[in-house]
Amino acid sequence: MSLRVSISFPLGRYHATPWDRHVNEGAIEWPPSPWRLVRALVAVWHDRCPELSEEAVLEVLNVVGDHPTYALPRSLAAGTRHYYPGSAQQLPKNHDTAKVLDTFRAVDPAAVLEVRWSGELSESGLKAATTLFERLGYLGRADSICEASVISDSDRAELVASEETLSAFPDQSGDHRLLAPELPIHLASITVQTDAMRAAGYAQPQASVLARYRIEPEEDIGGRIAQPPISTVDRPQVAVLSVAGRPAPSHELALVVAERVRSALQSHFGRRKQHAASPTFAGHLAKVEHPKHDDHRSDDHQHLHLLALPGPDRRIDRIVAWAPEGFGPEEVAALASISDIYPPGRGPGTRGDRSTAERERQAVRGLSQFRVALAALGKPHEVVPDLVGPSRVWRSATPMIPTGRPNRQDLADTERLGGVSLRFARRRMSRELHYRGLPAPASVEFLNRPPTAAQRYRRHRIGRTLKDAKSATWLEIVFEAPQQGPLALGALSHLGMGLFLPVGEAG
Repeated sequence: MSLRVSISFPLGRYHATPWDRHVNEGAIEWPPSPWRLVRALVAVWHDRCPELSEEAVLEVLNVVGDHPTYALPRSLAAGTRHYYPGSAQQLPKNHDTAKVLDTFRAVDPAAVLEVRWSGELSESGLKAATTLFERLGYLGRADSICEASVISDSDRAELVASEETLSAFPDQSGDHRLLAPELPIHLASITVQTDAMRAAGYAQPQASVLARYRIEPEEDIGGRIAQPPISTVDRPQVAVLSVAGRPAPSHELALVVAERVRSALQSHFGRRKQHAASPTFAGHLAKVEHPKHDDHRSDDHQHLHLLALPGPDRRIDRIVAWAPEGFGPEEVAALASISDIYPPGRGPGTRGDRSTAERERQAVRGLSQFRVALAALGKPHEVVPDLVGPSRVWRSATPMIPTGRPNRQDLADTERLGGVSLRFARRRMSRELHYRGLPAPASVEFLNRPPTAAQRYRRHRIGRTLKDAKSATWLEIVFEAPQQGPLALGALSHLGMGLFLPVGEAG
């Protein structure tokens, strides 16, 4: 008889890191690989049902280790981050913390992942498989609790009639890879320890292969859903993208990180909309639908802002995507779909046919590949209260680049920081706030920060040179009455520059 198994996750989470990835990369193995399933059954055999004979277990493993097909339930890549104190944290003035990403697939606890194998099992083998799967307590990490069972003939009609969101099947042209054991299975090779494998210099176990899979409907390598997740929030205005990398991007590269993420969002949006651009992401109307002279919007900055925020190590660990006009279903789908973000000129399928000058013009020093995953979606006060306030006092989190041109009085002003006249900054600030429906400030002052800190931030876009970078400074804005954020002002504010954070009355 052929084998079919249903697996559900009562806690609504599936935690599993691929063999060749670090936990802080935020990679998730989805669906569970044949290698993982085989090793899980071996562990169950030794720990929970040693009465099963080795012959019966090997029969099951040789079927489970073959390349199955999957019926995948609707799911979403999500995650949290934690900072654990180290041994030196107890010493005075010593900050010793380690960041750990907890990335997982969020799955409906009532949903079922169905796995199907084409291999045949004898009656005794089917009984062994039934025992092994019924006693499988978790899959992946130990807190990834699961319930599994072999699907009997009486259950099949009901399951076939149920809705299947995605199908994953072996395909040599597929771009999704799952680790699988070589057949026939040898227990010694299957039970190899990770430390021993790494010490021997192997990136993956010797008795394994990377099987190529295709997932339909069309989905990218990370395995995210092709349709937007169901949200109870009407037109969510904020999405939080968790960031992971080796290493994660420096906060000084917030501008180009935002550029690359916005480019990825437009790419994923265009796949669903016949290569059209999202007005919410781009800030202008799609030229394929509107005349050339009407391709810009006067929306008072209601479209997408990408605000990169650092962790304690000053590396970006989350990006807040904020659009005051709200995200539609297609924008939410794109936010849920993006994963791997590549430096300019690099990525899957990129050919090395660019000229040396073009590569040098696009290069961004210090920026390497990183990953993002949608971690939260909703209204600003629900998702990012630390950016909202309300507060009377707001201080620069990234350098603010004033728009416009200084006049003669501004140029003669001797009170400067980072090459910016305080008089000029005050004059432009009222207009910037007016564009966003906020009152004029009671005061605008320089922050007591070294100007070189602002100069370390990248202030020119990809493809431009350092001579295109404008002067930037650190400011503190005080209002007569508390105001609500998020608050991003000045040039390139939609790409993370000029971000202000509330500091409260005491600030």
